[in-house]
Amino acid sequence: GGASFSDDGHLADNLYNGTGLHLLSLLDLPGIILNPNSLAKGKLNLIGLTNPLSLLPAKQLLYGDVSFWTTDDHIVWGDDITSPEGQHIVWGDNDLTDDYHIVWGDSTTGDPDSRK
Repeated sequence: GGASFSDDGHLADNLYNGTGLHLLSLLDLPGIILNPNSLAKGKLNLIGLTNPLSLLPAKQLLYGDVSFWTTDDHIVWGDDITSPEGQHIVWGDNDLTDDYHIVWGDSTTGDPDSRK
């Protein structure tokens, strides 16, 4: 199997409300190869009618292993999530990153002296 998506801004909502998966049979592949724009937008297009990704909950499809770090069904802006190693992801925070925090969306620069 395989997976493909083209998000039109609705993928997450569609996955959470149960309409976000589009299962494709092997017979659909020739048409998709000839016209990739025919894939459903805002859906996770899965190749194979028994694709194991179709069994995963929306949160795991969207956030991968990070989804296991919280018991909440959704991960939303401002959530503070702690990894098993004790690192934090503060969704939407823009404070400086230090040794104990991963701040999603922030950029960091290394110590210029460490590059010498």
